[in-house]
Amino acid sequence: MPILPPLLDNTKSKIERDAYLIKSFRQLKQDNPSISDFLDLIYKDIAKFVAENDGDQLPSFLSKISYKHSQLLYQKLEMIYPHDIQLISLNHDHRSDVQKITAEVYFKDAHDKMILEDLMTNLPKIVPLEFLTGDKEFTKKIGKVYGNCLLFYGLDESCFTCVFVAQ
Repeated sequence: MPILPPLLDNTKSKIERDAYLIKSFRQLKQDNPSISDFLDLIYKDIAKFVAENDGDQLPSFLSKISYKHSQLLYQKLEMIYPHDIQLISLNHDHRSDVQKITAEVYFKDAHDKMILEDLMTNLPKIVPLEFLTGDKEFTKKIGKVYGNCLLFYGLDESCFTCVFVAQ
């Protein structure tokens, strides 16, 4: 559903644009239930901006919104873990093994499945790993299979934890 063109149309009243935005986000949430919390967060920012500004300023605002939210994430991580965060490069040496081990878990969002596979494929490289997520469903599903991955690598329970961080 193309959200932007109607919001950029300055011939429409603010009420019409607001109504269109509400309808669009309801549809997005219905089509993508796995990211509804994220859509709620983004909706608030966009709705406020659309209510206070002309549509022609929206593309510039949208280009800045991802930076804003990524910075909020870093600030939250810094509050929880004030020490340095180490970046790693991913490898795919055991990808097919991990895919077999995690095959029993079904995710509505294919990206969640890829995140699980990336985490478990690279686990020996980054132990101990404490994975933080705001996705309660992901936390439940990863809990069903990470133990099998630990066994595969010969690691113990202290090597991996998945923590749900309430927003």
